[in-house]
Amino acid sequence: MAAREQALPLETGGILGVVDFKLRAIHLVDGRPAPDDSIPTTIDSQCGKAGVQDDIDEAQRRTMGMVSWVGAWHSHPRGIKTIPSGQDQKLLSHPAQRLGTDGYPAVMLIAGEDGVDVFLREMSSSGPE
Repeated sequence: MAAREQALPLETGGILGVVDFKLRAIHLVDGRPAPDDSIPTTIDSQCGKAGVQDDIDEAQRRTMGMVSWVGAWHSHPRGIKTIPSGQDQKLLSHPAQRLGTDGYPAVMLIAGEDGVDVFLREMSSSGPE
């Protein structure tokens, strides 16, 4: 992932979309760059919020509501596997709760030196699944 390479040795990240509501399928068609107010470090990346809602609103406007936010992506630095850390798992819970109200899972994509891995988190009425 080019964004990861450009950010090294720091982590970076942004938002992902789209859900096909009619077919109940997730198609990752866009990964937005890290917002300007993100705080990258060598051990984590705090994804900012600047412009995120504008990006979501514009994608929904251009696609008549067919593209929506489904989660986030971030990179791991050299030597760190692309498995979710404890912090990553906590971060995935927030979008899972938000999207779970509509019956959709949240997506987390992690880019590392060995490739990209994708993780889903679903929330049921009783909590995480």
